[in-house]
Amino acid sequence: MKLPLLEALRRALCVWACAWCAVAVAQTASAPAPKLGVFYFPGWKDGALGLAYPRPWEPIKRFPEREPMLGWYDEGRVSVMEQHLAWMAGHALDYVVFDWYWGGERPVLDHALKAYRASTGKAKVKYAVMWANHNEEIAPAAHIVAMVEHLARHHLAQPEYLKVDGKPLLFIMEPGKVDRSAASAGMNHRQLSDKLQAAARAAGLPGLILVGGALGGVNGVTQNAKAWGYGAYFIYSYASGVNGTRGEPRVAHNYAEFDDNFREHWAWFMKNGDLPYVVPMSSGFDRRPWGGSADPKLDLAVSTLEQFTRHLTAGRDLIRRKPAKTLGMGLICCWNEFGEGSYIEPTKSQGMSYLRAVKSVFGPP
Repeated sequence: MKLPLLEALRRALCVWACAWCAVAVAQTASAPAPKLGVFYFPGWKDGALGLAYPRPWEPIKRFPEREPMLGWYDEGRVSVMEQHLAWMAGHALDYVVFDWYWGGERPVLDHALKAYRASTGKAKVKYAVMWANHNEEIAPAAHIVAMVEHLARHHLAQPEYLKVDGKPLLFIMEPGKVDRSAASAGMNHRQLSDKLQAAARAAGLPGLILVGGALGGVNGVTQNAKAWGYGAYFIYSYASGVNGTRGEPRVAHNYAEFDDNFREHWAWFMKNGDLPYVVPMSSGFDRRPWGGSADPKLDLAVSTLEQFTRHLTAGRDLIRRKPAKTLGMGLICCWNEFGEGSYIEPTKSQGMSYLRAVKSVFGPP
């Protein structure tokens, strides 16, 4: 081949590569910025019905490094929530998902949510609820319908409630239990989901998006959620990796393994998920204040600031690459799970460092 022809080919390849990079950059720039949320555990009010400990701060005081910057506060006070929301809004958190409990006829542990509704800060941070049904017996189907009717009256239509295409998102921690509730009432899961949709439409909404908690891999939820009427997947947190990737899934015994397990699940849903997946992230796990995990090494999954920042960056990059597969959304566990060691709320020992990490990754450039 003659040299002039080689030079012409080289230049053509350079032009093509530059054009491809320009298209990729333009696509990234035109994609909406990821929306980031955080779970909120409403467990810090003395005597609140539904708590495992009547004075919940007492077990945490044995771990003084976890003391909040606000001190051992009385959760449910509007002033406390105003500060939380100001910190969230100032550090790239767009929405907060409250752990939410239904007592069959009325909500339980909703003092923090009431404080949110009474706050002025709600104008800057949207909210949603996650029905935390993981510790419940199988709820009667009629109670589940009544629950959604209650949410539709009091929350789902609120302007601050988190919506996608006008539909509010309702996170359900364990869809498998809902399936058993439907079966016990002599109906299938899709029929029960249709009743929940009808409750939302009766409140003037175009329906709702059921977001089901799911582990990666082939399981009852990932095989059936779409047919059940769910619109997306999420998870609160992962302790182990995906079934089948290493034989038995590895349980994390440090934060590096914890992060790797999350990434395994992310990859599984990107490749195999039949519904969008709200990308989960976490600051770590250490359940010693609540009595510790069955595997004590699991309680070693505590992040450094640098590890957490890398974890967030990987989550952000995934959302940017796959906006349709992720709804353009991420969700951190958690704001204030002090008993489980998953928190980014400012503490007296860490200061604002973890929130600054969130802002550095998800905030505007």
